[in-house]
Amino acid sequence: LPVGGYTAWGVKNSSLPPTPPAKSVYSNVVLATAALDSRSMFYGLAKGAASDVSGVVALLAASTAITNTSTGRPIMFAFLQAESFGYLGSEQLARSLLEDGACVSAGGSESSSEVKVCPRMADIGDVLDVGDFGASPLSAASPLYLHYDSVGEVQSHAGSLMAERLSSQLNSLTPPQGSIFPEVTSTNSRAGLPPSSLHTLIRRSGNRNMSAVSMRGFGPSGFTNAFYHSHLDGRNNVDDAAVCAAATSVARALYLLATATPGDPVATA
Repeated sequence: LPVGGYTAWGVKNSSLPPTPPAKSVYSNVVLATAALDSRSMFYGLAKGAASDVSGVVALLAASTAITNTSTGRPIMFAFLQAESFGYLGSEQLARSLLEDGACVSAGGSESSSEVKVCPRMADIGDVLDVGDFGASPLSAASPLYLHYDSVGEVQSHAGSLMAERLSSQLNSLTPPQGSIFPEVTSTNSRAGLPPSSLHTLIRRSGNRNMSAVSMRGFGPSGFTNAFYHSHLDGRNNVDDAAVCAAATSVARALYLLATATPGDPVATA
């Protein structure tokens, strides 16, 4: 079973002080998450190309795209292992955030005074979870959907507001000639969240009104991966152009969030 602790995270911050203290806690962090692995009866055979790898690739590409971009607010990227086995990766992340902070190195070396950046749960301003992109028969023109916590009569106002404003801003952007920006839609349903790290983060934070959404390649009308969590969810089950288009949308969404006031993602990207 995937319980060896391969979950990883890091923090991007363009405004790190030249000589920061030994341990620094940032506020208003934008947290971006993706699940690392899939599952099946025989764990090693679960390729998870569309169900999980597509989200990892999209988030890695997005992080590369905005690495040298000034955003103001820090962005924390988290790649979570064993989410299909009881959300173990996000449980590990949440435990770190709630205890001593999810510390990462921000420069320096062990021989000198190593700088630690230690975001805590209270420092998390907005959360964007990504995954399930490009499964056949989806294409680059297929819409993307923003899901938020909404079950029965209880609805996250912050989550719905974040989804509506992000979708509005992303859809207002004009793609370069020859490119496609997929339409991004707020699900606006009572179906609740798909399987994602947000379940853990919302529960462990105790904040049901957390500003958090999950960007997925499927909407409330149905799930579109015939080979989900099977050995057939491999390279041939993914549309490359759809994953590239999703990565662009993820990067732009993170930029909008990281250049805006927490809970109010209004900017230009």
